[in-house]
Amino acid sequence: MNCYRISKYDPRYRDENGKYIVDDWTSFSDVNQEILGAILSIKEYETTEINYLTLLNKIFIQSGCKRLRIVEYENASNNSLPWYDGQMLNTNEEIALFAKDCLRELCWGKLVGKRLFIHFGYDYYMYVATQEHLEKIQSLTKENGLYCEKIMSPYFQAKDFFRYYF
Repeated sequence: MNCYRISKYDPRYRDENGKYIVDDWTSFSDVNQEILGAILSIKEYETTEINYLTLLNKIFIQSGCKRLRIVEYENASNNSLPWYDGQMLNTNEEIALFAKDCLRELCWGKLVGKRLFIHFGYDYYMYVATQEHLEKIQSLTKENGLYCEKIMSPYFQAKDFFRYYF
């Protein structure tokens, strides 16, 4: 498995410890807040969110998976959400809706399927473990205005993948 961290953050602006050094928005809660002298609009936020969801769809299709399972699910909001631990997501639309709720920090969970592992971390990071090589994932991320770094997720352990593999 190859592990990647995908984000809207250009790796050229990281310090020697990997910390992103440009002040930028990091979550849905930043909408209507001032970032670098400008208000983050919902339209600007949604443009980036759509880039993530489009990329996620491409990675899902590329992987050859037919479905993904939600594991280690947590509802981080007081909202009644349709998700639960162990739930199978069988369509691109279901996966996109779950991912959107994760990006908006309403919930958290890992998506696991054959040859694919995806989850979202703090500060608008998406972590992917796949058999795809770096060049292919970088090409897909670039098409969607995002960046890919070959970095292991702090939430991923190979034993977890094989525990949930089906």
